[in-house]
Amino acid sequence: MSRLLLVLALTAVPAIAFADTTTFASVDDVTIDTQYDNFVITGIVAGESTARTVSFPFYESGSNEQNFAALMQHCEKSALMSMNRPGRYLLTVTSDPTYVSLTACKLKRNQ
Repeated sequence: MSRLLLVLALTAVPAIAFADTTTFASVDDVTIDTQYDNFVITGIVAGESTARTVSFPFYESGSNEQNFAALMQHCEKSALMSMNRPGRYLLTVTSDPTYVSLTACKLKRNQ
């Protein structure tokens, strides 16, 4: 009976992991820390009024090294563009907590 309850409890838990997304209204500082594998941004998160520092861990596997390098380059360029024009762009950074890795960066004109 206890095994049946355990099986039912485990099947009731969703197996879907949601990505962590942070949108910055302005960016003050960008760091790619290869020693600790973190993409670090300091800036004002949309909807907040005080700057804070957010770290996005990344994991680079040998199989997708070129794709990851392109992603890091895109994220860095997007963050620098946002830094150059505070408030003009929204920078959204997404990471996957399941794989502990940065997965996307999006730069959008602030309306």
